[in-house]
Amino acid sequence: SAGQIPLYYNHENTGRPADPADPKVPFRSFYLDVEHGPRFAFGHGLSYTRFETGAPVLSRTEISLRELGEGGSVEVTVPVRNAGDVAGTEVVQVYVHDRAASIVQPVRRLRGFARVELAPGQSEEV
Repeated sequence: SAGQIPLYYNHENTGRPADPADPKVPFRSFYLDVEHGPRFAFGHGLSYTRFETGAPVLSRTEISLRELGEGGSVEVTVPVRNAGDVAGTEVVQVYVHDRAASIVQPVRRLRGFARVELAPGQSEEV
């Protein structure tokens, strides 16, 4: 299934069609005959070290549509630490979800990323 191969299915919030046998569930967004998650996380196995990522910090928690139209933005920073024994490179990714869009948007959209090289034990704010 799509969750187990190296591609991303950009599904919409509505999920797959409703199950008429179960009216309490408005939609189903998974296959019934396979596990629901991917076999490996994005980027799994691409490094010889381990990274720990802390909680993200936002420059603001709300922004109006007007502010966005005028070039407003939200800055996200996150602490990243190389918890392994060898130097490595991590790619920190920021995804967003628009809960109140008037036009259906993808569930997750990649809005930014940063690559950081860290020595063993080194930490950095990205």
